[in-house]
Amino acid sequence: MKNILVFGVVFILSIFLIHPSVFSQISRSDSSILKNRLKIEFLFDIGNVLPTNAFVRLQNTDLDGMAHYNAYTLRLAKQTTGEKLWEQLDGFPSYGFGVYSAFFTNTKKIGNPVAAYGYFNAPFFRLNRLSLNYELAFGYTFNWNHYDPVTNPTNIAISTDGSVYIEAGLSLKYPIGKRLSCGLGYGFTHYSNGKLKMPNYGLNTGAAKISLSYDLYDTPIQYHTQLKPNYIAHYEWILSGFGGAQNLLYVGTTAGQTINTKSFNFAVYGVSSTIGNL
Repeated sequence: MKNILVFGVVFILSIFLIHPSVFSQISRSDSSILKNRLKIEFLFDIGNVLPTNAFVRLQNTDLDGMAHYNAYTLRLAKQTTGEKLWEQLDGFPSYGFGVYSAFFTNTKKIGNPVAAYGYFNAPFFRLNRLSLNYELAFGYTFNWNHYDPVTNPTNIAISTDGSVYIEAGLSLKYPIGKRLSCGLGYGFTHYSNGKLKMPNYGLNTGAAKISLSYDLYDTPIQYHTQLKPNYIAHYEWILSGFGGAQNLLYVGTTAGQTINTKSFNFAVYGVSSTIGNL
């Protein structure tokens, strides 16, 4: 019931946003929205949790498990037109940021995660108006019902309220109107806290995606192309460093055979150096 309510609210909002009168004042030629080629996108995911650890496998075989989930995304994107050379070399991609919310079958043990992320979408190729695209996204997810040795001891996938959000996927996109485009795709998502707190076996999902995109500009896109400069080979030296923390979980027993769980942190750091002929 909660999923239906959320979908209804987002659907009504989308109808409002795509009504031509809403943006009649901002679609002028001097508008920054027109100049930046902004668009609004709504995505609906129907997916499954991949059985990559014992907690997920147990839930997937449980009648009240969490094998399935739905997710809703609303995001704002910029469509590039080739004003910079990299835009042309990458096939005139789009990029932006989004807000994502997922609803699992068993919310008591996993929660209803919400994510804020940035993403990059670019075509492998275009065939007339149809395009095959790849997409990469990275962000932060919160609102998990994470591991707790007393109240939620079986959730060894996520042990913190916040985690990293990483997604990769493919999609087909096709314009269905002057401003509207639809899409159909599939993507994989990984959630993890990077071992900042254990246990952290991570959560992985795969989902089919249906998307609807509305351009906030009313003039056709004119892609700009320019001559590619001659490439000059050169040597490059890359020096980098990193630092962080890792958590270890220790499970033992006391004299009375009571399970005792403790954890401790230690620093992780290093440097790397690379020389290459590019």
